[in-house]
Amino acid sequence: MASILLRRAPDRLVGFVPPEIWSLHQQPFPEKRRSFDPVEETRPGRLAPQRAATAALAVSAALHILGHDNAHTAGAALRHLISDADGAIPLKVAHRWRHTSPVFDAVHLATLAPRLSHSDQLRYRTADRLPRRPGSAAAARTAQRARRIPTQLWPAWSARLSPSSGALSRTIRPALSCYPLLIGGTGDFTTATRLLRSPAEDRLGPHMAHRLTKQRHWRAVSLGLSAPADYLDQEGSPVDYDRRRAVDYRDLLPQDTWRQLCRDIELEAGGVRRHQFARALLFERISGLPAPLAPAVYAPATPELRTLLRTFETDLAPAPVSQLEEHAGEFLARRGIHDEPLTWPPPADIIDGLALPGCDLKDVDIHALHRLVREESLTTAGAARRLGVSHDAVRFVLQEQPAPSK
Repeated sequence: MASILLRRAPDRLVGFVPPEIWSLHQQPFPEKRRSFDPVEETRPGRLAPQRAATAALAVSAALHILGHDNAHTAGAALRHLISDADGAIPLKVAHRWRHTSPVFDAVHLATLAPRLSHSDQLRYRTADRLPRRPGSAAAARTAQRARRIPTQLWPAWSARLSPSSGALSRTIRPALSCYPLLIGGTGDFTTATRLLRSPAEDRLGPHMAHRLTKQRHWRAVSLGLSAPADYLDQEGSPVDYDRRRAVDYRDLLPQDTWRQLCRDIELEAGGVRRHQFARALLFERISGLPAPLAPAVYAPATPELRTLLRTFETDLAPAPVSQLEEHAGEFLARRGIHDEPLTWPPPADIIDGLALPGCDLKDVDIHALHRLVREESLTTAGAARRLGVSHDAVRFVLQEQPAPSK
């Protein structure tokens, strides 16, 4: 760090060091009658400055930076010394420094953070208390993590991390699932989509990150995504999503099975579309994939048909949901998946204390929601407006706790 300060910003160190050290540093060499040359003094290969005053200057300035409470305030102080014109030490150069301390690396990365791409901010974990470089096992850890993450982020986590006024789940949830694969990794967003078999376009990752940055949510969301990434690395997951993504879902909830299920609980089966909606919801829930990727499953594309799907979601009561879950368990068992729960998210308390932009599903008034969709016959969108929460939050709550029949 001393070398960085001397080479990049010697004149800006006034006020950061004792005046007597600055005065001695400015004096010419007695024997050569020349002034201090920071480039010569700190050229590559030189182990230390030629004069004690110069060494003291550099060490005093470095200690001033390192004396801050945390890496981020230290990084802000160092960023103040290094102007945009000077630039900071680029990452490709920093990667050649093999013997720097974790604290130095953290301060350096915190200094660079505002200039890094969103992918690099995740890669170097610049939102963390101690930013750091990816480790030697980063690629293997990312591949393992991909097996533990659904293509669409878990509903409860998606609701917590998505701004209430933000994009719909069909766009933001696939992006939110890809971001954890970048945290402490070596790949990019395109690599993450490939690992998760995601339909998300390459431009979606930067676009959503830019949007969250403009709304001042990016740092909190980054920390919110780091928590499950670290949890999965340490604790694992009872669901192997790579295996779920590879299942052949063509025989999921055949029409005859749907009709029999409806007869058993005296539910109106409806036409083909109602069956397709049920199949789409079940596919999304057990595969972790978006419904449009299901084989022969209808993907609602128009506003009118999306409204019909939302109506179907409010119509579902505990009995049909229980029947659908039982069928899903039998479907997975026939494909050799006996040892996994139907669904599973990481525990939500690992992000307690973070000021996240979304809604905690536990805070949704479930009794009020059930009354709105049953007694007042509101759609999920209408109920969301009345409760002051996101549309997706209402949908996710009803999927887990459907309203009782009238």
